[in-house]
Amino acid sequence: MKQPEILRTTPVNKPGAQALAATIINTILEGKEHPAVAAIKLKAMEEAIKQVRANKEVREFTIEEIQKEDSKRFEFHGAKVEVAETGTKYDYSACDDETLNGWLMDASDLADKIKTRQTMLKTLPEGGMADPETGALLKRPSKKSTTSIKVTLG
Repeated sequence: MKQPEILRTTPVNKPGAQALAATIINTILEGKEHPAVAAIKLKAMEEAIKQVRANKEVREFTIEEIQKEDSKRFEFHGAKVEVAETGTKYDYSACDDETLNGWLMDASDLADKIKTRQTMLKTLPEGGMADPETGALLKRPSKKSTTSIKVTLG
């Protein structure tokens, strides 16, 4: 099987990645590629990369190949790939710690109360409203958003 062209031409270091990004940006800004088409292509590349990185067989094969070198690290053009323990998670449910379990329940209850209160504050009238418990004037939260591009692949 022939190596895909994208793997042959993809940079292998930060300066190369920066140069590729600059080339893509310039191509879009100079009108050589329709910006919406470029957004679709970039989203497709992100999805492909996400799938390859998440593939268990690729991860295991990569680890095996690195370990064949009798090492936990592989270097190529200044870049490093290391075998490392990542994403460590602890399961505290087996600890039978009533204190912790109580705090977790309190935290969950408090998170629910905060969410309910935030939802209520978002629905206040434009001029605000008096808090029925304290009489203080409650105002709507300020809303900030960024106009962006949403790409959904077909």
